[in-house]
Amino acid sequence: MGRKPIFYLSCNQWDSIKQREQHLCEGLSQTYDVYYIEIAGGSRRSLSWWLRCPRYSEKQVNEHLRVISLPNLLPPGFLYKHSLSRTYADLYLSLAVRLIIHRHTRDTNYYIVGVGHPRYPIALLSASLIYYDCMDNFSEFDPTNSSWMINRYKEIARHADIIIASSRELAQLFPSRNDITIINNGVNIADFQLPVSIRPYDLPCKRPLVGYYGMISNWFDVDSVIEAARRRPGYTFVLIGPSGDAETLTRLMSISNIIYLGEKPYHELKNYLAFFDVALIPFKINNLTRYVNPTKVYEYLAMGKPVIASPLPPLSELDNQIRYYTNGEELVNAIDDFLHNPPDAHELRRAAELNTWSKRLEQLGCLLDRK
Repeated sequence: MGRKPIFYLSCNQWDSIKQREQHLCEGLSQTYDVYYIEIAGGSRRSLSWWLRCPRYSEKQVNEHLRVISLPNLLPPGFLYKHSLSRTYADLYLSLAVRLIIHRHTRDTNYYIVGVGHPRYPIALLSASLIYYDCMDNFSEFDPTNSSWMINRYKEIARHADIIIASSRELAQLFPSRNDITIINNGVNIADFQLPVSIRPYDLPCKRPLVGYYGMISNWFDVDSVIEAARRRPGYTFVLIGPSGDAETLTRLMSISNIIYLGEKPYHELKNYLAFFDVALIPFKINNLTRYVNPTKVYEYLAMGKPVIASPLPPLSELDNQIRYYTNGEELVNAIDDFLHNPPDAHELRRAAELNTWSKRLEQLGCLLDRK
């Protein structure tokens, strides 16, 4: 019997920062034929950008993993908020997915559909098995659409055969289901192993280096990081990643010892992380971040780096490995303590080894095989 196909529906571009979806799909491709379907571009950018957005394309990542990019036929602006436009988008996406499945499936009696974003109309999809991978509370990304997202979650609860969530907090979005499986995020240890022989040319030489990588948006704790940088002008604070909020980035860059290096490819991140003396996860605590199980915490630990984070509830399982702060003063004190009394790097790496993507894939594979 040949490999079973999985069609995974995402709103994240494959070539962007490597996230949960990409890691899991790469792992699943060892057993299944995986088709990663993405929407080419979001609905929140300018009309001119939308008119230039990519059209249908396919790319082979490995022998058993193909990325398929769908054109985004829904333009930005007020039309996206209109119920008629949403109906049109649902019909378009469901039809496009069906056509792709028909094109790439030999055995139409068995295939799996995985859904990674509520934008896809799960009620209009069909498969031998449908699973929803809940990795964020998407209703909080755009509060003006929260009621629509809540209705989508209800649809998912009714129609998904399996629901997995990256944190216990996210499982609470589906109160009608008591069969949700928690599959936390993880790390590929091999991607974050020492030694690193090449120091990136744009990484400041002045130590100590206090670093962060990831999205910089309105949930970033600007006030605490700025206070820490002002109180410790001899420390260099390095920020890496895409910016989703110009005002946040402008405020951060106004401080001379906060250095923004922009977005870096996933495979280069360890070259920067290797030189961090302390690694940060500085998020505001709100209805978006309290659900988040950050992938970066496991990557930081895999390189034996001391981690200081906001008290995000999903991180509670790592209480013995990381330190929390709630304001700028506590952040400064935590940085100072780690610099003078660094934790055992081997212990931190061992914590990461308990949270690998291979272990997460074992959980997911058992679920998919059982159905």
